[in-house]
Amino acid sequence: MSGPKVIRVVTREELEAICSRLIARVGAASTDLLRTLGRNELLTDAIEKDIAGRIKALSDQLRAGQFDAVQRQAPPLIAFFKGEKQRYQQLAIAKAEAARKERQQLVDAAASVAYALQQQNKPIPDELGRIIEGALSAKPENVPSFRAEVDKVFRSLLSSAKSSPVASGDLAAKLSGGLTGQSLSQWLSVQPASRGASDRLIHVLSQLEVLEGGMTLAQFATRIAAIDREAKIDRRRLLEDSLVLDVSAALAQRRMIEETRVQVLEVAAELATVAGKELADQRERIRILVLDPDLVGAADFLDEVRGFIKARAAENAAAARRRAVLTGLAGLGYEVSVGMETAWAQEGSIVVAKPGATDYGVELGGPADASRLQVRVVGAAAPVSPRSQQRDTEQEKLWCSEVDELIASLDRSGTELIIERALGIGSQPLKSSALLGQHTGGVATDEVSSRKSRALK
Repeated sequence: MSGPKVIRVVTREELEAICSRLIARVGAASTDLLRTLGRNELLTDAIEKDIAGRIKALSDQLRAGQFDAVQRQAPPLIAFFKGEKQRYQQLAIAKAEAARKERQQLVDAAASVAYALQQQNKPIPDELGRIIEGALSAKPENVPSFRAEVDKVFRSLLSSAKSSPVASGDLAAKLSGGLTGQSLSQWLSVQPASRGASDRLIHVLSQLEVLEGGMTLAQFATRIAAIDREAKIDRRRLLEDSLVLDVSAALAQRRMIEETRVQVLEVAAELATVAGKELADQRERIRILVLDPDLVGAADFLDEVRGFIKARAAENAAAARRRAVLTGLAGLGYEVSVGMETAWAQEGSIVVAKPGATDYGVELGGPADASRLQVRVVGAAAPVSPRSQQRDTEQEKLWCSEVDELIASLDRSGTELIIERALGIGSQPLKSSALLGQHTGGVATDEVSSRKSRALK
C-alpha cells in the first residue's frame, strides 16, 4: 500500500539525546546520594565504586547503541539511588538520635552524681560541672572521656558512702539502691526520671541535624538548654511542645529546600547535555543558585530551564527526523538540495523528485515538531506530459517499492520509520502540486551528490 501515508520517525540522534538526558539524571541522583553519604560519614570506597560501576554500565550501553536497555534501566536506577539516600538518611538519623540520647544520659548521670555529692556535703568537681553544662553539645569523641569522669566520681561517691560512719546505713543504701558493686548505669536505672528532652524532641532534633548539618539546629541551642534547666514539670512540657513545633517547621522547610536542590542538580545535569552557546547564561545562573543555601527563586527558574530543555529537545528531534528522511531519499536517488530541510520546517511541506523528473515527486509534510510526517506521491499541476490514471498508478507502484528500500536504509543508520496509517494504491486521486518543479530541474547531475552532502551536514 503506497498511497498517502502517515509515518513516525525515531532517529538515532533522538534516542541518543533521550538516553543522554536520562544518564545525566542518573548522575545527578548519584551525586546527591554521595553528598548525603559523605555529609553523614557513611561513604565507603565500596559504595562509591558500586555507584560508579552502575553509571559506567549505562554509558557503555549508550555508546553501544543499546538505547532500549538504557531507557529501561535508567529510571529504576534513579529510583534506587533516591531510595538509598532515604535509607542512609534514616540510618544517620538513628545514629544521631542514639548519640543525642547518650549525651542526654551523660548529663543526667552527672547531675544525679552531683546531687548525691550535695547530699553528702561534698564539693562538686569542676569537671562534673562542665559535663553538666556542655555534654549535650559535646563532640562524639569527647563522650567516652566524659563518661569515664562521671563513672570515676560515682565510684568515689559510692565508696565513701559505704565507709562513712555517719551514713553507713541509710545513705549507703540510698546511694547504692541496696546493692554492692553495681555500675553507674545500674544505679541510674533506679534514679528519678530524666528532666531532659523527651524522645519526640530528640527525634525531630536528630532529623534536623542530619538534614542540614547543624546550621539551623544551632539557633535552638539556648531553648534546648532552658528545657534541661527547668525544674517545673508543667513549664518544661510547655517549653518542649513549643520547641517541637518550631523544630518541625524548620525541618519541613529544610526538606523543601533539599528537594529543590535535588531538582537543581537534575536540571543542571540535563542542561549540560544540550548544546548551544546561548546556554551560558542559564548555566551560570544555576552555578550561582547552587551556592545559595536557601535556593531563593529556584522554582520559577527551574520551570524556565525545563521549558527551554524541552523546547530545544523537540527542535533537535524534529530536525533530526527531517534530516533522516531527506538523507534516506537522497540515497534512493532523489534530489536533495541545500535549504530543503529549512524550507520544510518553515513552510510545513516540500516536494522532492529525482533529477530530471518534472511530472511526479514525493510530498513531505507534517507539523512543526515533525512528530508525525505525511508522505505521498504527487503529480505536477502543470505536467510536461499529460497525466493519466495509468501514469499516476505506475508512480504509486514505483513509490511502493521505494518505501521498503527507505525503511531498510534508515534502519541501517539506526533510525526507525514506522508506518502508522496508509491508503492503498489508487484509493485516492493523486494530488496535484504546484510545488513540483520548485525544488527540481536546472540542477546538473554532477552537482546532486555534493548538494545532498551539504544539505545534510
